[in-house]
Amino acid sequence: MGKVTITTTLPKRPYQALADRPAITTARLTLRAGAAEHESLIHRLRTQEEVMVWSSAGCVDADMAATHKSMSAWLPPNDRETWNWVVFETETGAFVGTAGNYRRVGSHGWPELGYMLVRESWGKGYATEILRAFVESWWALPREQTSIEVEEGTCVVDGQLGKTVQNGDVVEEVLMAVIDVKNDRSANVLRKLGFEKAVDWQQEDKGVTYNLATMVMKKSG
Repeated sequence: MGKVTITTTLPKRPYQALADRPAITTARLTLRAGAAEHESLIHRLRTQEEVMVWSSAGCVDADMAATHKSMSAWLPPNDRETWNWVVFETETGAFVGTAGNYRRVGSHGWPELGYMLVRESWGKGYATEILRAFVESWWALPREQTSIEVEEGTCVVDGQLGKTVQNGDVVEEVLMAVIDVKNDRSANVLRKLGFEKAVDWQQEDKGVTYNLATMVMKKSG
């Protein structure tokens, strides 16, 4: 399989500005639009080795400048291209983590979902709760038709993943996520939400080979 240029739908841009986005609430959590004032919280998250080992960076942030650079991808003016959230416990106000679509064009062409939780929030079922709220807000965004280049193995036609497609074919929209194949916890969370494994692949970085999987979620998922 390889790359194909297909017709599909994606959320309309520009997205609502961070300052105008209403909070999303769940049974236990509040998802708020990120802001520069959250930088110290994000830095704490991104300096926890247990968290960052599963991230695309693969290592902790060296300093606050590295965290600032990461956040700049979804703070103004880039908020009009991303749909990212900072998460807190509603009752206590404790910082939980981040989640959202931080990359309009992911590794295989589709918008990519990512999330990270501080280690103190693990084991509470928060990841599932957060992502369920996120994907509900994601699929509720207004859509427009567009043409994009994607990995053929991620394409869904007539509800079926992995069908052979050609350039110009109409394909159902999906949301994608990339995980390390050893990250069983994240894989299980994504499956609960309806994600399916589409593509296994490898990536090399600084002499290290990572075995990765791309998972996709259909709108009906």
